[in-house]
Amino acid sequence: MKKSTITVLAMTAAMTALSLMWGCNKNDEAADTAQTEAETTQDTQAGTDEKPDYGPLISELNLGEYVTLGEYKGLSVSKNNTEPTEEDVNAAIDSALADKAEKKEVTGRPVQNGDIANIDYEGKKDGVAFDGGTAQGYDLTIGSGQFIPGFEDGLVGAEVGETRDLNLTFPENYGNSDLAGADVVFTVTVNSISESVTPQLTDELVKEIDSSLNNVAEYREQITEKLRSENESQEDSRIKNELLDMVVDASQYEELPQGLVNEQIDIAILQAGNYATSMGISTDDFFNQFYGINIDQFKEQYKEYAEHGAKQMLAVFAIAEKEGLLLNDSETEAALKEYMTNLSFDGDYKAFLETTDGRGSYEYIHYDKVLQYLYDNADIKE
Repeated sequence: MKKSTITVLAMTAAMTALSLMWGCNKNDEAADTAQTEAETTQDTQAGTDEKPDYGPLISELNLGEYVTLGEYKGLSVSKNNTEPTEEDVNAAIDSALADKAEKKEVTGRPVQNGDIANIDYEGKKDGVAFDGGTAQGYDLTIGSGQFIPGFEDGLVGAEVGETRDLNLTFPENYGNSDLAGADVVFTVTVNSISESVTPQLTDELVKEIDSSLNNVAEYREQITEKLRSENESQEDSRIKNELLDMVVDASQYEELPQGLVNEQIDIAILQAGNYATSMGISTDDFFNQFYGINIDQFKEQYKEYAEHGAKQMLAVFAIAEKEGLLLNDSETEAALKEYMTNLSFDGDYKAFLETTDGRGSYEYIHYDKVLQYLYDNADIKE
C-alpha cells in the first residue's frame, strides 16, 4: 500500500499547502468514478442542470456598501535576492541528470537500500485481501518512503525470487479509516533488482540535452538563467500577494456578501475535484483521504479562508472600479474566450458568467490586473 506526497489547493484565499499520505492505488474503476463525477460537476457548473445562486457579479455591486479602501498606492515592500546560489544550480543539474538515469539490472546479490525492486505483493487484513493492497510488477525504490513504514525495510536482504511475509501496522492517522491502525500481512515476491545509474555531465551529454549548447559551462549558465527567471517570478508573486494583504488590512469592511463567500467555497471544492480527478478518485474520497472530513465539514472549516478571499476580491474590484481597470462587455468576452475553450463550454460568455468556473475566471482576470497595478505603483526596495 503506497503513499504519495502532494501539495494541493493553491487558491485565491491562499490556503495552507498540505503534504499528506494518500493510501490507495489508482485503478480504472476509481478513475471512471472520478471522471463521471467530474463530468456531472462540470454539467452543473456549466448551467445545464442547476445554476449556482451567488447574487450579482462583484462588479455589479455597490462596492462602497461593503468596503472602504485604505491606502493602496505607493505601498512600501522589500524584494528578496533572486540570484541563484551555486548550490541551487548544482541541485538543478543533479535533478536533470537524475531524470536521465537508466535502470541497470543487478544480479548476484540481495536487495539493498536505494535499489529498484520489481515486486508482486498482496496485502491481507484478518486473512482477507483488502482493496488497493495488491499489485504485480511494481517498481519500488527501496528507501523512498513510498509505502507504509516497515514495507521497504522488510525487503532489504531479499533475493530475486524470494517471497516474504511482512507483518505491518498501518499508521493511526492513515487516510482509509478501514486500515488506520490495522495489523496486516503483505506477501511480497521480488521479481528483479535494478540500480538507477545517473550519467556524468559532459560536453557530449550537454549537446544531447540541447543541441544549441556546446559545453558544460554554457549548460550551467542556461540553468542559472532559468533559476534566476523562476526566482524573479516567484518573488514578484510573493510581493503582489503581500501588497494585496496590506490593502486588505488597511481597508474597512462591512458585512460580506454571503453569495461571494459561498462562491469562494465552491471554487475551492471545484479545484479539489480537479485534483481528485487527476488522481483517479472521487471528490468525496479526496476530502476523506487528505483532510479526514466530508465536504460539508470542509465547507465549515474553509469558511474563514473564504471570507478572506471575499475581502480580497472586494478590494480588488473596488480598486479596479476606482482606477478604470474594470473590463467592459467586449473586453470581458475576449478575456473569457480562452477559459471557455479550455473548459469546452458550449454557450456565450454571459451564460459562462452564471457558472462557478465563469465567475471565478472573471474574478481572476481582474485579480491579476489589479495585483499588477499595485506592483507597478509600489515602492519596492531591492
